[in-house]
Amino acid sequence: MDHARQPNGSPLGPDTLSSAGPTRKVRLWDALSTAIASTARPFVISDSGDNPGAGGADDVTVALAELLSREEITEGALSAICASIYDPQALEVAEGAGVGAVVDVSVGGLRVIVTSRRNQYTTLEQFSRVGLDPRTTDIVVVKIGYLEPDLHDLAADWILALTPGGVDQDLIRLGHHRIDRPMFPFDPEMADPPLEVRR
Repeated sequence: MDHARQPNGSPLGPDTLSSAGPTRKVRLWDALSTAIASTARPFVISDSGDNPGAGGADDVTVALAELLSREEITEGALSAICASIYDPQALEVAEGAGVGAVVDVSVGGLRVIVTSRRNQYTTLEQFSRVGLDPRTTDIVVVKIGYLEPDLHDLAADWILALTPGGVDQDLIRLGHHRIDRPMFPFDPEMADPPLEVRR
């Protein structure tokens, strides 16, 4: 029987679920700290709250701001890709510069894909079309939820970050008030509910 595997190749089983990429859902700051400290490269972070495939606008700059706040990236010790930011006005400026002109706004090792269409970067071909190679990049931040096959195969490790945006999955941050209590995750001290199978 072929067993499921984590992005790093190790077996995925009941005893490893807490460390597998899909079940590690953390805040972006913690995800980025983990990626920076890790030796696994490329390290992929899913910016799940601004996922255009789930209805996000692809224009939230929280992940970009976090990347810019890290000296390891801004000083070039680590390379990173932020895929992507929807900003048609920025592209108009680039087009206005003319064919052959260089409009390069980069900070240290950070490369940002700016688009005029909301888009998920899920294949290596999409990155290569814009001259980027995530295989040789230390940290790759993509605005999706769970990884698509190309990115899953690419990732030496991976974390799904709970980020703000149109499809924010951090229920506590969303501030629900009119709910029946107790309810998980709002009341973490509540007793485990009965989970027996009914037939």
